Amino acid sequence: MTSLSIFLVFYEDNISLPNQDDIIHKLVPNVWAFLIQLLAFIVMVVIVIKFAYKPVKNYLKKREDFLANEMNETKENKRLSEEQLEASKKELMDSKLKASEIISKAQEDAYKESEAMKEKTKEEIAQMKKNAEDEILLEKKQASEEVKDDIIDVALTASKAILEREVNEKDHEKFISDFIDGLKKD
Repeated sequence: MTSLSIFLVFYEDNISLPNQDDIIHKLVPNVWAFLIQLLAFIVMVVIVIKFAYKPVKNYLKKREDFLANEMNETKENKRLSEEQLEASKKELMDSKLKASEIISKAQEDAYKESEAMKEKTKEEIAQMKKNAEDEILLEKKQASEEVKDDIIDVALTASKAILEREVNEKDHEKFISDFIDGLKKD
């Protein structure tokens, strides 16, 4: 069935369209009932606003503030963490630099100590060489003195035999000195 046929069916049944007063009367059958219902609706709206909407709105506002505060704290913590990370990196670099300086100084000190030990060893060797040379000279001198004493004894024995007389100590030393001087010139 089409809409036209439905309209015709109503038309044929003598159903008339309602007028304006009928519409108002059907919408609001009793003014006092309407006013009471309107008042009840207004009271209900006020109660809902007072006990439901405002607490929910306040809760949502508190939640929004809490989340905003948490976000700000998170941003601040992130900033602080980044600053601490930078500070830690700087401290690490400073520590590495100090460690490098300490190692370099230790190597330099070790080199200086090594050079000082080498120098000390050279000095000790030079001192030992000098002591050995001094000892050799002393030994030479002692040997020369022994040879001189032996020569003196031989010369004394020879002179006693030649002169057959006793030579005193003074004559003996003069004779030896003259003899040694003669040997040195030759």
